[in-house]
Amino acid sequence: MPGLQLADASLHYLERGAGPLALFVHGFPLDATLWLDQLEALADVRRCVAIDLRGFGRSEPTRLPVLSMEQHADDLAAAIRALGAPAADVVALSMGGYVALALVERHPGLVRSLALVDTKAAPDSEQARRGRDEAAARLLREGRHALAGAHGARDGHTQHRHGAHHRRCRTGRRYGRIRAAPQLSAGPSARYRLCCAPRVGSDAEA
Repeated sequence: MPGLQLADASLHYLERGAGPLALFVHGFPLDATLWLDQLEALADVRRCVAIDLRGFGRSEPTRLPVLSMEQHADDLAAAIRALGAPAADVVALSMGGYVALALVERHPGLVRSLALVDTKAAPDSEQARRGRDEAAARLLREGRHALAGAHGARDGHTQHRHGAHHRRCRTGRRYGRIRAAPQLSAGPSARYRLCCAPRVGSDAEA
């Protein structure tokens, strides 16, 4: 089981393919296995690595009283360096997007491109924070299977729609055409907008 040994933690990861590094960051309360299909599908164009964030999945339990997005971002920066890559294409879902934005702010030279999936730059609302607290309490009370059921339940139509969307992203709008454009604000933080633009040409509608 591959692991990256950081200064004070060991992070489990999954890896497929070869080439420039693409780093996949899961959301809450998930782990690297979220990205299994993407790792396989993109292995011919990237060295695809999906990491279990500190305290998640098969990474060792955290001893820190608080896990901040900045801590996770610093872990990812250390992971990119440990993998021997000068920079990575970062793909991040939900809470992983918060981590990825912190990574860009704290270690901009390590992010070659950024894809933000179902996430936002603004802080969570009080309702969202309560939901996370309730999910953590349920996990401790009932175990991960109950939580997985709550997050993973979808009807057949939704599953079909998501599957079709993922196939289009793979076959019609290939990885190299996804880019993130910074929207600079007056403050020190940059905000990002995901742009998926098919290349003009004979395969644009593939």
